[in-house]
Amino acid sequence: MGHPSIPLTVTGATADSEQSGEEIWKSHDGDYTTFYHANWGDSRPNGTFELVYTLEGSPTAVMVAYYPRPNIGNGSFGNVEIQISTTSAPTTFVSVGNYTCNKSTPLTPTYMEVEPVANTHSVKFIVDGSTSKGGFASCAEMEFFGIE
Repeated sequence: MGHPSIPLTVTGATADSEQSGEEIWKSHDGDYTTFYHANWGDSRPNGTFELVYTLEGSPTAVMVAYYPRPNIGNGSFGNVEIQISTTSAPTTFVSVGNYTCNKSTPLTPTYMEVEPVANTHSVKFIVDGSTSKGGFASCAEMEFFGIE
């Protein structure tokens, strides 16, 4: 696959649920003490949350690092599906894998390797509310890596 040594830059992100003061941009601000959290009134123990990160340029994405929030509170990810879109079809997402994240150790990342996707545009996370803590979605940081 190649060594995922190139950090990728996030140019924007969206979430289908956000708490005021804990918006999605805080999950890619480089500050591990701030975090994203779904709206406090929007627990989805039988549903999912969608988080989408748009990457700069058209890299070949191969790995994501998920950092749970510092106190491992509500929303720490359990199971997630990762989907990727390309620059030629930015709104068409294709599944590249299902993963189980570490939701028990503060600021210890879960690294999720994916098959290389050339010309990556966006990475979508579908967070399973039934396996995330409290039925919410929350994270301190999401980091993306690629290869040349």
